[in-house]
Amino acid sequence: FLLPGGCDPFNEKALRAGRGAQFKIKLSQGSPENLLQWAHRKRIDLLTADITGLPFDQVSPNKARILILGNEAHGINAAIKAAATPIT
Repeated sequence: FLLPGGCDPFNEKALRAGRGAQFKIKLSQGSPENLLQWAHRKRIDLLTADITGLPFDQVSPNKARILILGNEAHGINAAIKAAATPIT
């Protein structure tokens, strides 16, 4: 799910890092509110990458999850961060 101001998933560095996964998975885009509504409707847990978060092995393995990665300079959107579980 691509949020405004995020990286272009088809730029050279992203393509190299993703090893072509961008061509095999469905990509969607919208606002942070769209993402939160969709995840709530689908009962999907939001996880954020955070050095102070829970160890990943302490997260329920039986639920659908989305890992949210923030921008290096600006981090994760505040509304999403408040609704997500930080993991390391």
